[in-house]
Amino acid sequence: MNHQREVKHYPALNLYKIKKVLEHESLVRNLAKQVRTLTFDPVENDLHCFNLTGDLTGIEDLPSVVEDFVKLMNTGMRKTIEDLYRIQTLPKISMTASAYVKGDFLLCHDDLCSDRHIAFVYYLSEDWNEDDGGALRFFDYDEDFNPVSGKYRDV
Repeated sequence: MNHQREVKHYPALNLYKIKKVLEHESLVRNLAKQVRTLTFDPVENDLHCFNLTGDLTGIEDLPSVVEDFVKLMNTGMRKTIEDLYRIQTLPKISMTASAYVKGDFLLCHDDLCSDRHIAFVYYLSEDWNEDDGGALRFFDYDEDFNPVSGKYRDV
């Protein structure tokens, strides 16, 4: 799975958008199909409502393509992230899968966790279009770190 990825840098956000993580579209389709077979549990609070798997790195007997994806993220992509951000990552990348259905949501939030320096999203939605929502938005904020209404960047 070693191929040329498309990388776009957003310097103001200290963010990279990486396309073509998987070399072939058939791998993406197979990954999406196998992810849908995993066990998801509902999670909900005032900031979100959706379904979530456990940490994929801790699930035994993952479907083969999901297992290969987890390995890819913990090897090749981990190295890519270290090179782009010039950091040393933790030895293991934690990752989960989320499933959203009509009515589910994830509100704006500060994504700080003590054991997370980098967060990533890998979309596997079939037939997705902009009207479905789900854009990754980064909001400008004021001096009190409150989001400024209407001032954001879509990625």
